[in-house]
Amino acid sequence: LPITGPVNLDVNIFRGDVLVRRVEGLKSPRLITTRRADFGAGRSEDGFMALDDVQIKARVESGPEGPILVIKATSGNPDAGQMRTDLVIELPEPSGVRVRSGFGHIEVRGCVGPIDALTDEGNVLVRSHRPLRGDVAAISNRGSALVAVRGETEAMIDLEAKEGEARSRVLGAGLKILPGTTASRFKGVMNDGTWMITVRATEANASFHAIPNPEFTAFHFDTP
Repeated sequence: LPITGPVNLDVNIFRGDVLVRRVEGLKSPRLITTRRADFGAGRSEDGFMALDDVQIKARVESGPEGPILVIKATSGNPDAGQMRTDLVIELPEPSGVRVRSGFGHIEVRGCVGPIDALTDEGNVLVRSHRPLRGDVAAISNRGSALVAVRGETEAMIDLEAKEGEARSRVLGAGLKILPGTTASRFKGVMNDGTWMITVRATEANASFHAIPNPEFTAFHFDTP
């Protein structure tokens, strides 16, 4: 994509998985798309033809914090609920990241904030080996949500799980647990920080980890 230097990202897709990752040494953003349709037995040709109805558009807009790379994927097909567009977005140095998916998993890797990731159904994972420099929100309206950072991060933590558990694991950092913490809600302050980490999950767990290698750790998700 014809843009260099730090960039803000705004992604909105109707259905599909989204992976956003920082790639050191990359000169400009790179977008990889995969369209899929599952119309069931005997309708493979219908599914193939329906892929033409998927519209993927990327453009650069001006914003108060610099250029914004806007990516949207839509479909007007009556069977859009059986279709999806998976995206892999690689960035040299993202400033801010916003991702929305109607159905699918979201992962944001190596970014330092602000980050706002939400899926209507699926899991959300935000992880970075660098200390945060902005607020983070990881929200699933039906699925698990997890934020993993290194112990140097300074932040306020707010986890809430509906029909699930709020889980925290903090290694090598100072953590103060605040009043109001229960099995399904966790509030705390790490290293006296002020950046806000908000994690919300529904029918699954909301989790926060401060660990040495967040970008190279395998996480298990309990999916509804």
